Amino acid sequence: MANAITRPVIELYELIKHIVDKGKGAETKLSFKNTNMELNNIHRTFNQIVKTMQVAKSASTNEDPSQALLYYYEAVDIFSKFKNHKAMGMCYNNIGCLHFGQGDFLKAETSFKSALEEIKNENQETKMSSLVEMSRTF
Repeated sequence: MANAITRPVIELYELIKHIVDKGKGAETKLSFKNTNMELNNIHRTFNQIVKTMQVAKSASTNEDPSQALLYYYEAVDIFSKFKNHKAMGMCYNNIGCLHFGQGDFLKAETSFKSALEEIKNENQETKMSSLVEMSRTF
């Protein structure tokens, strides 16, 4: 039983490490054939998050802010299901930067405030990093 739990977790860890090492466009498909449904759901959700974030980042760099906004909002929705406030804060920060770049300063301000709200319980280093990123838009 323990192997049925640890093997997929180790594979998922290896996948995350591979994505961090390889960056954009890293292959995200792993097979979880002999595991339970919950772990398969985790794997599918993780793949969805990775693909959503990659497309959002790509749309941002390819100057397609409307498309990027859609994907970042989708990512916020996914992260909210897992109560991952740090990731939600990152998405809101990126949303704020996109709105700012489009000249929609009120939406940018709202997004930056949402980002700060999401990371309010994070450590000081995370908060300072976010504030520095936000300050670059002003």
